[in-house]
This record gives sequence, C-alpha cells and structure tokens, in this order.
Amino acid sequence: LQRAIPITDETTTEDLQQKLSVVGAELLIETLEGILARTIIEKEQNEAEVTYAKKIKKEQGRLDWRKNGDVLLRELRAFH
Repeated sequence: LQRAIPITDETTTEDLQQKLSVVGAELLIETLEGILARTIIEKEQNEAEVTYAKKIKKEQGRLDWRKNGDVLLRELRAFH
C-alpha cells in the first residue's frame, strides 16, 4: 500500500515526520487487515525508481551564511 504526502516549501522535517507517523500507522493497520483477509496483492518495486539517501551527518546541519537565501531556508527546514 502507498499513500502520497504533500510537501510544500514550508514543510519542515518535524512536520513531515508527524504526517508520516500518522499515515504509516494507518497503512500498517490496513496492510495487516489486508493480509489477514488475503486481499493484499504483492507489487514488486520498480528498481528504476529506487533512490538512496546517504545518512545525514551532524556537520551538514551547520548553516553556511554565504549560500543563497533559498538554499539556507531549505537547509533550515530540513535539518532543524
């Protein structure tokens, strides 16, 4: 099962984490119910659409004030 979560320019890591925890819990219940009812159909993951995100290091959270304002805002929302 999948569900999309809208991410806006104002979405912070904390906002996204909260939304994903709620949706994840809902999907877990739906999935377990579907497994018990035998209504879940397996769907193989498309390897061409797979992405990998490297682990974020603490140093990456430091703001470099020489960067463009838009970049700084994105980093601020992502890391703090």
